[in-house]
Amino acid sequence: MENNPAAFAIIDKNLCNYPLARDTRTQVKWRRSKKTGRYWAHLPGDDRVILYFAANATRRCPNGLDVNVLLYLLGEFRKQGKPAIKLPKLRPIARALGLSGDSDNARRVKEALKLWCEIEVKFTEYYTPAKKQDDGTWLEGHKVSRRFGPPLELGETTIGVDENWVPLNLFLHRTPTHNKYTQRVALPLPMNAASQNVVLTTLVSFENTKARSIRRYCRKIGLNHGTRRRVLNAALREADEHFGKQNGSLIHVIRDQRILLLIGKPKHGVARQGETQTQAGGNSDPRQGVTQTQMGGNS
Repeated sequence: MENNPAAFAIIDKNLCNYPLARDTRTQVKWRRSKKTGRYWAHLPGDDRVILYFAANATRRCPNGLDVNVLLYLLGEFRKQGKPAIKLPKLRPIARALGLSGDSDNARRVKEALKLWCEIEVKFTEYYTPAKKQDDGTWLEGHKVSRRFGPPLELGETTIGVDENWVPLNLFLHRTPTHNKYTQRVALPLPMNAASQNVVLTTLVSFENTKARSIRRYCRKIGLNHGTRRRVLNAALREADEHFGKQNGSLIHVIRDQRILLLIGKPKHGVARQGETQTQAGGNSDPRQGVTQTQMGGNS
């Protein structure tokens, strides 16, 4: 099923820079606070993100479907212009995300809603935007430690969002466009956690075509096992397919244990059948211009 160009969410770029999805088989080391009784764990692969759960909650990392459900609902809150909306039915959510509306997928969507009503997330290096102060001067953007409560709250017939998870001024009655602190994300994202994380990090992290360590990048997107190279290659292919559905592209160069991602940003449209990447607004293969300096080596 092709991405619907009208389906998108506008999210804080921190959610792209610190992608939350992990494979369901990923092992997590949970610890219990002696003071509060709550459980917590670092997000596997990224110690800058900490997950918290109440003692009686079902503890797990978000997976690719979970993140898709959250972003879909953030888009619905934005479209309806209010922080509480009528509780959507489970099967239509699954179908909107490109899945069949069977009972199994309805159950998975229900589990995702439950997760986002229980999980708390702390970013120890959360990027804050520049802010104009009362005296007219500007406070430069900087990193802070910031903890978010559960993003969703379920009522009997409604569902609400913690507005801390919603970028300011992005409800429908205001300008529904993104700025340099927010990112428009076309939905659905890949359901595979690694592929999804490649898409999200690519949207915000590689505008300067700078190579980075493969090992470090794999940890960032949740790959830290012995088969990471094979899984990484599959994730890169699926991410490229995602961008291709929006007239974008993702081309990667791997050399000397470093990876360089070259991006044609998505245009949130769908290429016509038979149209080439260049005809759809893409560029010729940029790998031809990759220099040794870009890959982190010497000229």
